[in-house]
Amino acid sequence: MKKSIAYIFRATFVAMLALSLVACKGKKGGEEEELDPRVKFLTYAEFYPEDGGLVSLPVRIYDVADEDFPVTVTFSIKPYVKPGEPDVVVSDWIALQDKDNYTVTFQKGDTEAPIYFYMIDNEELQEYVPAIEFTLESTSTPKAPLAKPNYTIIRITDDEKAPRLASGEYQTKYTAPEEADVQREESGYFPLTLAKTGKYEYVAYGWFGLNRPRLIGTFDPEAQTITFDGADYDLSTDEATISAFGRAYYYNDMEMNEVLVFRGAGTDGRQPIVLSTESIGVNETGYLTESATEAVFDIHVHNKSNDKLLGELLGVYDEMPAGATFKHKIVINEEKYEEEDTDNDPTIEENTQVARRTLPALPNPKGLIEIAEPFVVVE
Repeated sequence: MKKSIAYIFRATFVAMLALSLVACKGKKGGEEEELDPRVKFLTYAEFYPEDGGLVSLPVRIYDVADEDFPVTVTFSIKPYVKPGEPDVVVSDWIALQDKDNYTVTFQKGDTEAPIYFYMIDNEELQEYVPAIEFTLESTSTPKAPLAKPNYTIIRITDDEKAPRLASGEYQTKYTAPEEADVQREESGYFPLTLAKTGKYEYVAYGWFGLNRPRLIGTFDPEAQTITFDGADYDLSTDEATISAFGRAYYYNDMEMNEVLVFRGAGTDGRQPIVLSTESIGVNETGYLTESATEAVFDIHVHNKSNDKLLGELLGVYDEMPAGATFKHKIVINEEKYEEEDTDNDPTIEENTQVARRTLPALPNPKGLIEIAEPFVVVE
């Protein structure tokens, strides 16, 4: 029995030694096994600016013996389009430096060889980020096989800027119509602040000198308008849009019996507020000019038995009629816009109280709005 156990042990040891020798084949002096020779792109995703310059896409070669050089690699170029994206025409965006030469060659001692191409400046505003795929197709020697994946994708960023509105504070001059029942001067000013939060998205606040609502507006440079459909920046989410139109925002008295209800345009006060702008082109910044529609704060009796219901309409707290004009006053976010000269405007001092008017900070029941976190202003 002991002899059988010893025999089995020796046989097992011999088998394990043989496997170990096989596993160590190809190693030298205990060194790690060398990597398989291969050719690959340096990265699998790159962003290149559309600036009209000559750029290079690096291709790497690894662990190829000197006697196997030179190595020539062929490549192809095609659009990289995801479902739902517009077609990409390669020749609209890039041009090979060596026209129609879809090869790259490595000489002895090379570890890297570039594919040179020109970025074409189309001088138009991109509505999407085009992508182009470079693929390594074959090599001139089996001693330098291609790595997997054998492609890379370049994305082209625009060097043009979309038309934009000057952000900052606008002085809104309005003249109330004779029939308006307002509790202020017949004409005056209030500061409206505009902040850019997206490519064509802005937030405007300070309507009638109050902090709320902060409305989300969409700028249309072709129509020369910015439209506020009522979406409240502080209440709306990706899943739901909460309208400011018809919503109570402030108390109008210390007894909290009256509330101010914000309304948009139209007879029902629920239509979009539209402001006109200058004609603005690519890479240009323009300004608000005047209001194409009206906006109103109404005073209502607060129905304390049901916060969702408004009581009797008591009158108009303030109104911005169509035709109210805008004058840019103060920049924000360190944007470099030329400020207009207001030192000799005699009407500004006369209306200081109107411009700075705000209601006392009172406790808010359900349905009345607290100030939320500030939004992020973008370039």
